[in-house]
Amino acid sequence: MRWRDVNNMRVKFAIWPLLTFFAWILTSEALAARPSADTCYSCHSQLKKQFAQKIIHDPVAKGQCMACHNPHAANQDKFLKDDINKLCYSCHKGLAQELGRGYVHSVLLHDKCTRCHSPHASAHRNLLAKEANSLCLDCHEGVKKQLTFSFSIPPFREKKCLSCHQPHVSREEGLVRKNINRLCQDCHGIKCKSKGVSLAFVLQNADCTSCHNPHASNKKGVFNPIAHQSFVDQKCEACHDTIVANKPLTTKLTGRTLCLDCHGNKKDMLSKIYVHAGGGKACTTCHNPHASQDKGLIWKKEKWLCISCHADTDRREKASIEKQKGIRCTAIKEGRCSHCHDPHAANMPRYFKGDGVDICMSCHKKEHSLSHPLREKSIDPRTNQPTYCTTCHGMHTAENKFMLYFDRKKELCIECHKRD
Repeated sequence: MRWRDVNNMRVKFAIWPLLTFFAWILTSEALAARPSADTCYSCHSQLKKQFAQKIIHDPVAKGQCMACHNPHAANQDKFLKDDINKLCYSCHKGLAQELGRGYVHSVLLHDKCTRCHSPHASAHRNLLAKEANSLCLDCHEGVKKQLTFSFSIPPFREKKCLSCHQPHVSREEGLVRKNINRLCQDCHGIKCKSKGVSLAFVLQNADCTSCHNPHASNKKGVFNPIAHQSFVDQKCEACHDTIVANKPLTTKLTGRTLCLDCHGNKKDMLSKIYVHAGGGKACTTCHNPHASQDKGLIWKKEKWLCISCHADTDRREKASIEKQKGIRCTAIKEGRCSHCHDPHAANMPRYFKGDGVDICMSCHKKEHSLSHPLREKSIDPRTNQPTYCTTCHGMHTAENKFMLYFDRKKELCIECHKRD
């Protein structure tokens, strides 16, 4: 080592204690200047009593009011340093990272963490505002009503919602803790039989909720309320060949031929100009042949069933609604696709139930009495075709007020009336 290096090291060893000392002085002064919780409680004495509960949020227990609140001024209610959810995620980073990895509880997307959690103290675990299951059932009133049904599964009957569901995020639909099939079989085996033959070999990987209600039902076996009559009567042979254990399950006829063999009144739809999916799909693409929670034995709620194939329409519709800052069309808001579209077949493009005037008039009678001339009374110069409501209004794609393709104060009229 050279003499110059030795001197540098001596300087460093001499300076380091001094820097440490000054840092300690500055830190001590800063801490001394920082208000303690007692300073806050000197005015908010009632809060100190409220916080004396069984479960106390860690910053509150340590008297760190300033961890979340600014003592002087803020842009947030209650002098919070930031939006309440952002504030929570700043410490609960693991949850924040999970949000983009699956199905998220709608409360986290559209409401505040404080909808379920008390930010300071609580008598309940995880700082919940109420006992966990009561908290769930307060919002999920439809599920709560099922507590009165004749048959229910034990965790639901005992109000143990979190036995099956995750409260925040899950990789599984319905926020269930694991694949629904595995979740059910963790507690009980497959009891379904056909004429004494166990169907476990067929159903071990099936979605139990496609036939059974995951909570409760008035039907024995906790079956879904809407059921195919042959299924209710346990007449599997009405559709299936004789079932033999560990042999492939087969039907007497294939595709839609099997369904139309009984539902002959549906055959007429095949003669219409536009048949859904070209008529090439089996009825079971949309319909559950056994039991369902929804009218028409469809696999899932109408909107979600349609979106499962028409995801692009859903994406455009969301962009349209965001651009318009909301819409008033109740059929779209409630996800009733079949209000305008025939899900099977139609003589109008896009499976419309009418010609683009009739459908709108079914809701907008008043607007129609005042509307622009329509049909053959007004020819669109751009296409030389009659005009309909849908010529100017786009149900899923328009970005202007009143679901118009163009701004009615500027471009809309001159699209056609350029020479007027």
